[in-house]
Amino acid sequence: MPRTHLICEVTHEAIQDQDCLACARGWELKTDLLGVRRHCDLNYPMIQALTARSSGRERAGISITMLTHECLRQSWWQHTRPYGCRPKQLIASLHGTAVHAMFEGHQEEGALAESRLRWVLPSGRIITGQYDRHKTYNEDLHRIEDYKTKNKLFQKPPLSYVAQLNGYRYMFVHGATDIETGEQVQRPVNELMLFCITHTDALAVPCPIWPDERTLEYFETALDVFDLAREGIDPPPGKDAGTDTFCASFCPFQQECLAMGGTRWHPSDDVC
Repeated sequence: MPRTHLICEVTHEAIQDQDCLACARGWELKTDLLGVRRHCDLNYPMIQALTARSSGRERAGISITMLTHECLRQSWWQHTRPYGCRPKQLIASLHGTAVHAMFEGHQEEGALAESRLRWVLPSGRIITGQYDRHKTYNEDLHRIEDYKTKNKLFQKPPLSYVAQLNGYRYMFVHGATDIETGEQVQRPVNELMLFCITHTDALAVPCPIWPDERTLEYFETALDVFDLAREGIDPPPGKDAGTDTFCASFCPFQQECLAMGGTRWHPSDDVC
């Protein structure tokens, strides 16, 4: 389910996108929790860009990105529950979207980029995945490449990214359907590469290739969690909502998650 509203940076109250934009258009002043009359730190163009809806996700369904999220509880709740967030919490996503859009428009001949594929798992369950890029450089090098925008470079790929790229690899190697064109896509893949990008630097980080059995087990296990969620058993948290900085800074469900509790768990605990 897409985000349904915003949380005002000043009043911390729920507000609709159009009302937030109207406030920015007139640089209106509101009273914050300390009784100070002020406007937030964002102007109209910034809020307009931050709240723009992504195209192409309406047919995504359950995606590889959702299943490899570090917290399946957050991933499932964002898929099924109405939620809001502060505009500043959308800045990191905007950076990533802008970088992907820039690179997508500069592909050389023979490269595939940013298509969403449909994958039917052996269990019959269906997921989708939108890879960043596939390129055959020569007869010995067939690579899937993925861009990650970060505050600082990482030397070792996080497990969630490794699972994500191996999911894309499985789709390419065994065949998947392009959602937009309906065509069957099947290409060799013998290398996975993450490109970690900061504001001032970039680093190419190789990812290990998993055996097919491990990839399937990872995604089938994550889908089992979502199947239980459909029956009313919410996924366990993937992080400690009380201490993790990501939860405090970016998760719209932090307080609800703290109230519910639960033992931290992730599919990688069992599979990897």
